[in-house]
Amino acid sequence: MTTAPWKVTSASRRGSSHGEDGPNQDACASARVTDIAGVVTWVAAVSDGHGGRRYVRSQTGARLAVNLAVAEASRALEQASAGDPGLLRTLVPGLVEAWRAEVAAHQARHPFTPEEVIIAGVTSLDEHPVVAYGATLLMAVVSTEAVLLAQIGDGDALVRMQGKAAFPVPGDSRLHGNETTSLCLESAVADFRYAELASAVELVMLASDGYGNSFASGDWSQELVGDFVDFLERRGFDAFAARLPDWLEESAQVGGDDVTAVVLIRDRDTEPGLTPVTEPVAQPDATEASAADDEPSDWAAPAHRETGPKNGVLRIALGVITLVGIAVGAALWEREPWLAYGAAGLTVCSAALFLASLARPPRHVPRPFDPGQAGVSGSATGVAEPPSVDREGEMPPP
Repeated sequence: MTTAPWKVTSASRRGSSHGEDGPNQDACASARVTDIAGVVTWVAAVSDGHGGRRYVRSQTGARLAVNLAVAEASRALEQASAGDPGLLRTLVPGLVEAWRAEVAAHQARHPFTPEEVIIAGVTSLDEHPVVAYGATLLMAVVSTEAVLLAQIGDGDALVRMQGKAAFPVPGDSRLHGNETTSLCLESAVADFRYAELASAVELVMLASDGYGNSFASGDWSQELVGDFVDFLERRGFDAFAARLPDWLEESAQVGGDDVTAVVLIRDRDTEPGLTPVTEPVAQPDATEASAADDEPSDWAAPAHRETGPKNGVLRIALGVITLVGIAVGAALWEREPWLAYGAAGLTVCSAALFLASLARPPRHVPRPFDPGQAGVSGSATGVAEPPSVDREGEMPPP
């Protein structure tokens, strides 16, 4: 049996938008297993239950998804190599079928209540019961042989290779706003996207979309891995694992959504140290070096820093418009009252926008990743533009 050069930690925090009584609809799981060749391997999964009223049991759907993903992958590795690039592609159809079976069994043991039907806003939940459990899924099989990734729906599978941050799983044009693909759709198997990476990966993070959406910077992934690696170099893995829940809690409070992450780090006791932090130079490539920047000014929050100029420029512009509006209005008040009223209206609007920009940093919505820019093996399979779930409202029947 080989030594596993990885350390793993995870955390999950309920979003502030749920209030004190709302459930955390995310889930995560991980397990250390051994493949058929004796290679010690980590299997990890993160799932995000849909937040719309129609998905009244999505937190259960998410929990079932991560538990089954880890169990099914662990079972598959008893007869397969962790470096087999087709492992997850072969696994997913059975995983989706198992998830649907577990959902059906749970619903049979716990029939939908009248209260759930009222919350869902439908006449009956029994016609398409699987919809009530709708959830996304990210999973990873990580070993010395390879890093295998599979994903359906939104969220982030972030890796660091030779100093660069990358999202190797191909994007999906249907993932925008509150729209996402889902395990509860009939097209689930076809909607999965995959990536297979060489063993040069130094860090893997699976995270629900609440994490990435909470950052002010559009280049949050580069900043994040830079902060993570710098923290690990200075404080070590145990301190990192202890602080991760606090960082996710901050994201959950800032962004409002549930935030969950599993982070896998190469163990420096059994492998050479992580690649030093370098300046970002280009889109990530599987065979070349690059990027994670920004030494953190403090260790309390490696996230949510307004590092880019956009927010500051906007505030300055709004402030200038407000001052000009006041000056113009005062100058025209005696001669042209109607122009003064217009200037006053402009002033009020710009002042309101200025105050709003101070109240909360903008949220970053991750853009679909173009696998052609990454130089890694990744693909998405499926039919042309099948339906996606509206996580805040209705959806096409499965």
